[in-house]
Amino acid sequence: MTLLGVTEDVVMKDYLRSNDYILTAYQGAIDAFVAGGGDAEIPTAILGVKKEYLDAAFEQMRKDYGTIEKYFSEGLGVDASQQQALRNIYLR
Repeated sequence: MTLLGVTEDVVMKDYLRSNDYILTAYQGAIDAFVAGGGDAEIPTAILGVKKEYLDAAFEQMRKDYGTIEKYFSEGLGVDASQQQALRNIYLR
């Protein structure tokens, strides 16, 4: 999403909304784990997402590559023309 020009704040809001779906989808398994004596925070930490997780990913990307474009080109092997093709597809 950041490659497409979406701000990190908006990406974060979307990312955190994942919990509404992921944790709901696994609620039965979480409940069974807790009923068996497990701590509910364990599966939530494993299956869910937290702001700190994405903050750390953005921080590492900036530290290693500086920009999202350089991350895509140097880290993922998606060159500038391929990045533009992605923008063309998703920003129509």
